[in-house]
Amino acid sequence: MVVYDTAQYSKNQYHNRNRIKTPGGPTWLTVPVRSPQKKPILSVEIDNSKDWGRRLSFMLEANYARSPWFSQHGTELGRLFRQSRWERLADLNIRLLSLITKALDIDTEIVRASALPAGSSEDPTDKLLAMTQAVGGDTYLSGPGGRTYLDRSKFDRIALRFSRPPQAVYPQLWGPFEPNLSIVDALFNCGTDTKNLLDL
Repeated sequence: MVVYDTAQYSKNQYHNRNRIKTPGGPTWLTVPVRSPQKKPILSVEIDNSKDWGRRLSFMLEANYARSPWFSQHGTELGRLFRQSRWERLADLNIRLLSLITKALDIDTEIVRASALPAGSSEDPTDKLLAMTQAVGGDTYLSGPGGRTYLDRSKFDRIALRFSRPPQAVYPQLWGPFEPNLSIVDALFNCGTDTKNLLDL
């Protein structure tokens, strides 16, 4: 798995936030950042003047403590937020990815794009192809947004797949099913079965 930490940070995306379900409906969990405009994700600093870790940990516990798998996975996640003073957003996100892949028993190495040889092309498709080839990949799994900018004709030696949001409805707390939430919602409610909900 390659983390594209050399990509430009985009405000109001999922780089530093995600949604969870509460009794009042979905709400955002946000890690505050300092002046992220026009910076690559790897350079974005977390704003530690706010006690965001304790707040996020509290929100997870307040909204998921009654879920069947919270005691197994929520404690470590809460500890990760509370006990560490993260300086860079990319470092926190990679640690979170590592925790989630371990919880889902997904055996994969996490590699930073910044650790790979830098290509000379500015073309988005060429950059992604170069990263995939650098790690010996044979398939590039894009988010749905890739349909608007990837040049599909360049994917002749590497397969291109587009992920879809999970279609499965799974048990949740707090009323009717709410789609498009953080993976932790499924993990706390479904445990090891969460892996079966993903389009991998």
